[in-house]
Amino acid sequence: MAVALLDLVEKALRVAKQALGNHAGKPESGGLPREAHIVAHCIRKAVLNH
Repeated sequence: MAVALLDLVEKALRVAKQALGNHAGKPESGGLPREAHIVAHCIRKAVLNH
């Protein structure tokens, strides 16, 4: 399970960075970068669907 989750995170992060490109920007108020926010949603979806 841990390896599968790590694979999911790596793939989601790569896809999120590709999708956002150079327009991702940095968080102004110390929040998560946009790509990390996308990965968090992917993890949540994966966990809730199992």
